Amino acid sequence: MPGARGGEGRGCTPPQGIKVPVSRQLRNILVCILFFLVALSLISVKLHAQHGLSFVEAMMVELTAPVEKGIRLVVNTLGDVWRGYFRLVGVQRENQQLREEIQELRREMNLYREAARANQRLRDLLNFRESAASMPLLPAEVVAFDPSGWFQTVLIDKGQRDGLSRDMAVVSAAGVVGRLIGVTSHYAKVLLILDRNSSVDALIQRSRSRGILVGLGDGRCSLRYVQRNDDVQVGDQVITSGMGGVFPKGILLGQVEKVQRGDAGLFQTVDVTPVVDFSRLEEVLVVLRSAPEYPEEQRRGRAGRN
Repeated sequence: MPGARGGEGRGCTPPQGIKVPVSRQLRNILVCILFFLVALSLISVKLHAQHGLSFVEAMMVELTAPVEKGIRLVVNTLGDVWRGYFRLVGVQRENQQLREEIQELRREMNLYREAARANQRLRDLLNFRESAASMPLLPAEVVAFDPSGWFQTVLIDKGQRDGLSRDMAVVSAAGVVGRLIGVTSHYAKVLLILDRNSSVDALIQRSRSRGILVGLGDGRCSLRYVQRNDDVQVGDQVITSGMGGVFPKGILLGQVEKVQRGDAGLFQTVDVTPVVDFSRLEEVLVVLRSAPEYPEEQRRGRAGRN
């Protein structure tokens, strides 16, 4: 019938809103959480209102107390971890600052140590200068060594503007270093006594035996043309003789290391170890002289050749 059909049509009309389906498991979890919060609120109110607890309330306390304890433990643990993290970050920053301070202190200590050693070397040069007051000396600093390795030479930071010229003697606090072989306005080249081209008239200090000290090019020297019968012993000191007009007399050259006398020949072989440590040479003294001093016979011979 029409009325029945109309009623059926109205009963089948869909709702205006859209219902979102909620799972049964999620609904149960929400109900439990709500129940737990309500129970906590009621217990809190009861605790403030009266001193005693009912059986139900006691059961609720027994059930919820472990949960509260666990929550508090988790919160405290997280707080400790968080605070420990920030404390660790602070410790790392402090360690970095301490490492930088240690590096700075090491640099300063190295500078102080180097200054102390330089002061000692300069003090030794000053003592030598005072002991050789009769010689005009000019201090200079070694700025370069010969890079080729073929020659035993060094470069010093004094030149013609400082009054230097060729064939001036160069010494250190220990003894003879060499002589000038080239001079520019601001620098000068020194030929060391180690070089094969170097030759210095020398004496055995103890016996006054004479010879020529030449370099061997390998850090050692040899005293040549020493008479075979001259008294030379290992440990004797070798000094400059003053002959030749370059090196003043009496400056230490080295020490006799080895003596060989063959069955034949006029001369004996004498090995000499220089007293100057050329591997650590940093400061030197130049003996200032206006011109080389030659004996009268040499001056006449030079004048005749000129």
